[in-house]
Amino acid sequence: MRTRSADGPDVGHGDVGTPRPGLAATWARLCYRLRWPILVAWAVIAVCGGSRFDHLEDHLRLPDYSISGSDSQRTADLITERFPRLGTEQVAIVVTGDDTDALARAVGSITSALHGIEGVGDIVDPTTPQVGPELLADDSRTALVLAPLNGSVSERDTRTDRIESALHEVALPAGVAADLTGETPLNKALADVERQDQLRAEIIGLTLAVLLLLWGLRSLLAAVLAVGSAAMGVTLSSIGIAGVSGVAETSQFALVVATIIGLAVGVDYALFMISRFREGLPGRGAPPARPEQVIAALRTCMRTSGHTVIVSGVIVMVSLCSITVIDGPVFRDIAIAAALVVLCSLLAAMTGLPALLSVSATRLRPRATRHTDSPEGTWYRWVAFVQRRPASLGIPAAALLVALAIPAAGMRLGLDLGIPTLSHTSAGSGYSSAAAAFGGSAVAPIHVSACTDDAQPLSDNQTAAVREYFDDVRKAEGVLSVASAFDATFGRPGQPDPRRLAGTPLGSELDDVLVDDIGAPSCLLGVVQSDQAVDSPATTRLVGHLRDAGARLAPLGVTTGVAGMAAQYRDIATETSRMFPVVIALVLALSLVYLIVMLRSIVIPIKAIVLNALATAAALGATVAVFQYGYGESLLDFHSVGTIQAFLPVAMFAVLFGLSMDYEVFMVQRVREEYLRCGDNREAVRRAMGAVAPQITIAGLIMIAVFGALTVADVLELQQIGFGLAIAIAIDITVLRLIVVPVLMSVADKWNWWLPFQGATSHEQSPKDHPLPKVTDKVPG
Repeated sequence: MRTRSADGPDVGHGDVGTPRPGLAATWARLCYRLRWPILVAWAVIAVCGGSRFDHLEDHLRLPDYSISGSDSQRTADLITERFPRLGTEQVAIVVTGDDTDALARAVGSITSALHGIEGVGDIVDPTTPQVGPELLADDSRTALVLAPLNGSVSERDTRTDRIESALHEVALPAGVAADLTGETPLNKALADVERQDQLRAEIIGLTLAVLLLLWGLRSLLAAVLAVGSAAMGVTLSSIGIAGVSGVAETSQFALVVATIIGLAVGVDYALFMISRFREGLPGRGAPPARPEQVIAALRTCMRTSGHTVIVSGVIVMVSLCSITVIDGPVFRDIAIAAALVVLCSLLAAMTGLPALLSVSATRLRPRATRHTDSPEGTWYRWVAFVQRRPASLGIPAAALLVALAIPAAGMRLGLDLGIPTLSHTSAGSGYSSAAAAFGGSAVAPIHVSACTDDAQPLSDNQTAAVREYFDDVRKAEGVLSVASAFDATFGRPGQPDPRRLAGTPLGSELDDVLVDDIGAPSCLLGVVQSDQAVDSPATTRLVGHLRDAGARLAPLGVTTGVAGMAAQYRDIATETSRMFPVVIALVLALSLVYLIVMLRSIVIPIKAIVLNALATAAALGATVAVFQYGYGESLLDFHSVGTIQAFLPVAMFAVLFGLSMDYEVFMVQRVREEYLRCGDNREAVRRAMGAVAPQITIAGLIMIAVFGALTVADVLELQQIGFGLAIAIAIDITVLRLIVVPVLMSVADKWNWWLPFQGATSHEQSPKDHPLPKVTDKVPG
């Protein structure tokens, strides 16, 4: 049975992509009647969320790049257990000065200030017997004070704050500087720079977004409502993220990414809904809209654009949550924070925005009532032009996407810490000073463990084999130094067996640091210093060499492990490469099933998934070409490190796939709506494009502005994310929406709406017996 809608054409219960009219009507009427209570509720949320947003960082922690079950994580846990004096991490205070005596006094004052700080282990400085002299540079102008830290990432963050506070209380001699650096201080400094980048990007992006909204909507009030709806979603998400962080800590980096995504998505959703709402209002020359007209316009908005928002929002969240199959905190953080902000944007668009539209309807009336049946318009004529040349336009467009995607095949993953951008911070300055004085990654060495499989003391053969392994490591390319219980690092002749140091002062210093039990060692540790930066590709390659070389000890019953920042970076890159195909398959499979159910079609979901995956691959390829191969260094003002951030491919794929589906569903739903009006698929594509292309274009430009604003960031990973997302949207709204999608939907014709095994429903999807006349395929040239 068919029913006639009060605000549009006849709609069958089996209509593709159209929700049940009763639900949309009920929700529209409810939002209209409860508009003021809803707005009061959102006002309360805005006050609470706004006040909490300033303190949100108190609930956040630094990014955790570990991968559960990886070699670096297992080795880090082993070091914490078997070498407790070394700590989970060693932060370094780098003391510099030209006066040797002043430098020595400063080291003494700093060491005294650090003693007794909760959570900080035994302090080691150049005055420490046996091992201390190695912490003074050859020129005696730079000294290191090492402070071991134990605990989780957030606990080490807190303990680093205590060390910083203690350092501020130290009165340093004139001409002496002290900088705290190491893994946690560097990550803290990076988080601070990223927050500044986020603020700058938001100002630039929102300014451009408002200008684009004014251009597209021709209404200041409509632009304000769109930005307000996005702000409501982001504000609500701040409350949610604070609540989630109380249970499962979320990183500050994830919040930066999620906030940018939330603003772009929120404005996007609002633009679609406001545009469709205004279509249902009488023009400014007509009498003011009556309540029933406002409800009818809101009902149409909910039934069409509102449905699109729900479908696309769910796909974005499903895509984001799929990356949690990678068992690493940084992926979980991005997924949770971004999915939560999308959910909050969805709630704002479906509750707060309808209430705002209800109270603002009189001032939102368009200049004139639109007639969607009119075959006039630039976009209508453009689609007609494309339809007449499907092969000559469609094939080159598809070839362009494939060509852009090719560089993605050579993608190399890594993690760039952005040390050059931190030069103005204490952590960055300390890292550079230490590298200049001691070489390479002095404050972030590689830790290599060699332990017996049965936890029994090392035999003579095993000890000799481990010693030979460390000797070979010292000769490896890229190794600056190796400290172990075997060598002359501490100014002593090489030791053939650490057990001979038992009962000596040096043995006491090495016990629980480089040897688990100096009297009966079953686990030895080597501290390897690379001659390159900790985040350089050369250092991560060295990690691979250390692991490969250590494998030869396995037949002797000795297992080696490699830990440290560089090892962590290699493991996250390896795990991402391994799981990326799984994430892709999961997203595609879930999205396909969901789209078939929601759109009630086979051809359209398959087309959408293939094209969106291809567009995402093209965006990744362009990102690789620019940031890995360096085509664009001068334009974007960055230095290519030869890798792409490890988490970028999965994060980009999850976000972009969902966002691209937003435009797909929005366009398909309008095509179906026009198909029911005119009964001709090719004409429906032209009419739909004429109606939605301006909105999709404006929405895409807004996303490009918001994401593209990140390319002015100082931090390379934010530049990569911003560029990748912006170029993907640019590809989507040009090559895909203007050429490829119209070509394929026109060629598929009635197969667009084919769905097997739906019985009588399939007959209801046909527009036959529709009261509107069927048009011919003749269009203006």
